[in-house]
Amino acid sequence: FWLVDGVLDESPLRSANFTVIFDSQSSDWTSRLRVPRPLYDVVWDGQAFIAVGQGGTILTSADGVDWQARVSGATTDLYAVAAYGNDIFAVGGSTVLMSTDHGETWNSKPRPGFILLTAVAVNASQVVAIGGDAGFMAKVVISEDRGDTWQVNDFFAWATDLVYQNQMFLATTYDSVVVSSDGELWSKTLIHDSDTLGWLWVAIHDGDQFFVGGERGTVYSSADGFNWTKILTPTADVDYRSAAWDGSRLLLAGGVPYDDWAEGIYRPSGFSTTDGGLTWEVFHIEPGYQSESMAWGDGRFVSVGVMLDTDEGAIYTTE
Repeated sequence: FWLVDGVLDESPLRSANFTVIFDSQSSDWTSRLRVPRPLYDVVWDGQAFIAVGQGGTILTSADGVDWQARVSGATTDLYAVAAYGNDIFAVGGSTVLMSTDHGETWNSKPRPGFILLTAVAVNASQVVAIGGDAGFMAKVVISEDRGDTWQVNDFFAWATDLVYQNQMFLATTYDSVVVSSDGELWSKTLIHDSDTLGWLWVAIHDGDQFFVGGERGTVYSSADGFNWTKILTPTADVDYRSAAWDGSRLLLAGGVPYDDWAEGIYRPSGFSTTDGGLTWEVFHIEPGYQSESMAWGDGRFVSVGVMLDTDEGAIYTTE
């Protein structure tokens, strides 16, 4: 505001602003572990949680409460981990690691060229991973012998997440979802609305349908992976980066957009639904914490991620 007198002289401009921020006095989540480096992904293989992260970090836990560091033999950042039966694969950089003992020991598999791998999925006969080469060209790599040899193909874009469900590989990328039945031939099935362009970060199947989530509260659902419906969530100011399902409840979580965090603005980091996204309930983990991945197992949700103010890795669980 400013003042103007009778001869139209103006006073100096004065301004003010206020922000309504979320203030939670309690949380249903418990801090279980802090580690020096960020954690990027976690999976439940039926008997153990396996978490991976920066600098080749691998941690395992039978219950999500007590965690043990494992020797990965890798120094590159591990961005993704996937399990099928006893076979567990972790990828990052051009590194591919395999474990058959619930993440306790790891073997390095032949590298599929100089490709920075950021997502991986496994089924009974294939290992499929997506990333990009030194020229920043997106690639998909496929192995039909559990990582001993690889086929390298061009891909649409760098992938942020990759899942295998209902005999279909489904990947999230910048502004789109792509699907494949064999890992070789892919089709775009979702492109963001023009007013919501941005990264889609996470994909999950809740037993009935696929959900994908991304920047600024973006959520879509699909029963078949081809036809998508935009879902309204309570706020557009959470970037969804992780998801988990316990058989009846779907959780989506992440962190506030970077500009908001830099200004010290924190909000609820997640929402849950039990009716396919028709209604949502808020949950709060920790101010300044960004959930990068979640999994359900042994009766609890586990979230791994990063404390944005210290760049430490962190693990939280429900009771």
